[in-house]
Amino acid sequence: MENFKVHEYTVSTGPAGLPVAVLGRVRPLVIIGLGGVEWNNYDGRWVNSACVPIDPATVPDEAKAIYAKKERPDLSGTTADTLWNCEFCPAQMPSRQYPEHLANIHIRPGMKAVATPSDTAASFDPSLTEAPEPEPVRPEDVDNGDQYEVSEKGYIVLNKDGSFRKKRGVKKTA
Repeated sequence: MENFKVHEYTVSTGPAGLPVAVLGRVRPLVIIGLGGVEWNNYDGRWVNSACVPIDPATVPDEAKAIYAKKERPDLSGTTADTLWNCEFCPAQMPSRQYPEHLANIHIRPGMKAVATPSDTAASFDPSLTEAPEPEPVRPEDVDNGDQYEVSEKGYIVLNKDGSFRKKRGVKKTA
């Protein structure tokens, strides 16, 4: 294995006594396998598998040569952050990734239509969704028909509630 980015974090007590993990520096970890033995270099130090420093003299020269040839991982842009637990699922992530996680995993999928038109009874019976078309009314069929707006076809224009639309400037009568 080669060039891992390892996040160090500390756990402290936050508001309401809940544990808060604060991510610290990001450090490179290089694991070199030679003859069935792992040699770990953590942040420039030779360590054992428990991340306890070991004497560099015990590390074979061949492992040191391999490590010297390795390109170090890019650690630019790695800043301290807070480890965040999602309140809706068991996911854990740095706090800067939480808004994107929340939007993509929990909010956007819930905004999709729950039932498609093919799943509803209206797809089998169109009369359930279509409102009956009101009968067209001519101004001469109504008292004071000249007070109402007229369409191009000569019928009185209706409001959304089905009432006749008055012309501008005509006062409403109680």
